Amino acid sequence: PGMCPRRAIRICTSQAANNPPAKDHVALGRLFAMPVLGDDNQEGGDAPFDVLSMISTVVVMALLLAFGVMMALKYDARGDDSTLSVGCSVKIHGLQSEKGKALNGKSGHITTELDVETGRHSVRLKGGRILAVKPGNLTLIAVQPAAGEGLGSANEGPARPCGAVVLVKICGACERELPKGAYGGGQWPLMQSSSRCEECVAAGNQLVLMKKGRTKTEHDECPICSLFLPLDPNHSIFQSCCSKLVCNGCVFRSRVRGMKDCPFCRTTPPKSNASQARMIQKRADAGDPAGISNLANQYLCGYSGLQKDVPRAVELYERAAELGDRNAHYNLAYIYSGGVGVKKDTDKVIRHWEKAAMLGHTFARHNLGAMEYQHGNHDLALQHLMISSKLGSKHSLDMIKMMFTNGNATKTDFVEALRGYQSAVEETRSPDRDEAIQRLSTQLKR
Repeated sequence: PGMCPRRAIRICTSQAANNPPAKDHVALGRLFAMPVLGDDNQEGGDAPFDVLSMISTVVVMALLLAFGVMMALKYDARGDDSTLSVGCSVKIHGLQSEKGKALNGKSGHITTELDVETGRHSVRLKGGRILAVKPGNLTLIAVQPAAGEGLGSANEGPARPCGAVVLVKICGACERELPKGAYGGGQWPLMQSSSRCEECVAAGNQLVLMKKGRTKTEHDECPICSLFLPLDPNHSIFQSCCSKLVCNGCVFRSRVRGMKDCPFCRTTPPKSNASQARMIQKRADAGDPAGISNLANQYLCGYSGLQKDVPRAVELYERAAELGDRNAHYNLAYIYSGGVGVKKDTDKVIRHWEKAAMLGHTFARHNLGAMEYQHGNHDLALQHLMISSKLGSKHSLDMIKMMFTNGNATKTDFVEALRGYQSAVEETRSPDRDEAIQRLSTQLKR
């Protein structure tokens, strides 16, 4: 009351000037500056005007203004999330609810792009929990690395918001997150697990990948005779009842003594696919990593009367891998390398090979060496192949011999690998195993 229409519009225009709308709403800002016309259709006319029409016009403009402010706030809340994409490592902050406050400071990685309807990303925490979080509550830690590179915030300072991103990589020796300038001598282009910072190179620090999985452990032994198992899978039998890998020598000796049950736990062998499946499921339900991995094998190949289900197999392999089963890591690498029921993913293949190799998987170690050789990294290839040769891999020994012939390895390297291989093979031999091999070959000839 007492305010002319023109003055009322000027107030709205002034407010809009103090709160500029988003770029997508420029036309809406122009609408706010349109003059209100009197009954004589003249701007600011002195003729009386319709009060109801004026009120309805003001209400409409107020609604439009509220809508514009809401959209502007939504745009501001999103910010520049161009650096947030699938694979980014992020940290959650700023959640105000009681449950949300407990999640502040948790880190994980983004699994989906921004949902337009909800305005949120799906974030998988390190424990496996998945949350829907707004971009404004996420702080970028590291962008998904590509070709051996990493993106994220430097370790020296606090976590940087999206947009303030620097190239970083975790050193494969000291496991510190360092910027690109801390690497030299061709180390930066290498894979993260194979690169060393200048300090570690100068100090001669060995890669973590090369420190672990160098020797055999109790997992490589037959649970009955305690001798190391041969690498050839045909020379040992997996017992589904107890998830034990027993050598053919012990199986043969138990058969000679008239025992037809499991040579380790004395369980009667199953007589049907249904009983076999129940036995395998029982071991998996008990939380046995080898049992879970064995159940995954059945789903992957459709054995024991189970229908082939690759996604289910992948889920079980991942569960077994989390519990430390190296065969699960190796089988996951096989699935992702060939695209068996899933999309091919080279990064996952390498990651699972590395996990398996550090747990002592000989074939995974050999594959890493062969891959590095193909990439021209002969020094790293030789390190991997030397380890797998000493674990008993004939393929690795042959590859080192080829490298020696081509001038990529020395005679000393080949001799060391040969002696290590011979020692590893000798450790797997026994009279019972030799007799079992002889009996088996005789049966095959018949």
